[in-house]
Amino acid sequence: DASRGAPIMLHLDRLVLIASSLASAILAVAVYSRAPERVWHRLFAIHAGGVALWIFLNYLLQVANTRAEADLWLRLTHPAVALVICTCLDLFWIFPEQTQAAPLRLRIGLYAVGAVVSLVGLAPNLYGSLEIASGTILVEYGWPFQVFGAFTALTLGYADYVLIRKMPRLTGLQR
Repeated sequence: DASRGAPIMLHLDRLVLIASSLASAILAVAVYSRAPERVWHRLFAIHAGGVALWIFLNYLLQVANTRAEADLWLRLTHPAVALVICTCLDLFWIFPEQTQAAPLRLRIGLYAVGAVVSLVGLAPNLYGSLEIASGTILVEYGWPFQVFGAFTALTLGYADYVLIRKMPRLTGLQR
């Protein structure tokens, strides 16, 4: 019976979210403890910790029993994702060539924009509808989510540009 397989897959998805979150947290600790004096190890640890938090918030969103609970976890994912995106770009500015973090002014600007964009999660019209159906959360996003999407696309697009510019100078494993 196909209807009995759906709950098993739903629980498997939740198990994958927990395992991924735990794996990211372990990776953060492992990389940091290997060489905490290296700036890229610290940045990667913060990045992986942010990924672990983001995945865990998605798990909490999927297991939410009420609309209010789902609303809370959905809104908290935005600051976590903004942190992940900012740490990704911050890491790419320096890795694998430099031993010092990017200039402070540049980093403050990046994280300030990330903080402002993460406030999209507080917008009352972040989503038009949020339903708990068949054991999962269905969200129809409103226009503020487009602002967050533009930030994500532009920031990660710029991160790709940074890496592509570095490629001709890198060799071997660094490339």
